[in-house]
Amino acid sequence: MLSPFIKGLMCATLFHVGVGSLSAVIRALGGGDSAALLFGYLPGVLALVLAFSLFSRSQLMARLAFGFLVLTSLMYIVGPIFVAVSGRSRPEPLRTSLIFAIIYAFPCVSALLLRKRAHPTV
Repeated sequence: MLSPFIKGLMCATLFHVGVGSLSAVIRALGGGDSAALLFGYLPGVLALVLAFSLFSRSQLMARLAFGFLVLTSLMYIVGPIFVAVSGRSRPEPLRTSLIFAIIYAFPCVSALLLRKRAHPTV
């Protein structure tokens, strides 16, 4: 999980999440939107902190970033299923949510595949 390739994938993905959330927080602060909307985007800003922490050699930060990406991708998978079961209207199309789930899960899947390849069982 600490290979430069995986760290680069995770860093780019976390920057994508963080910058998108940061721009939404700035828009919410400027437009006077509700505090609930503001707090909804603050966990995404945490992604920027995790992205910058990947430049260190800390394995803990790499694992936290991995966990954050796994949780984010699961949120994009489980969210539309929950909305469909509850009968509410979707805030975004199902395809969009699944595309984001694939994007956020890609570094995690790559890390798991490369980890298995790096340590073959004898």
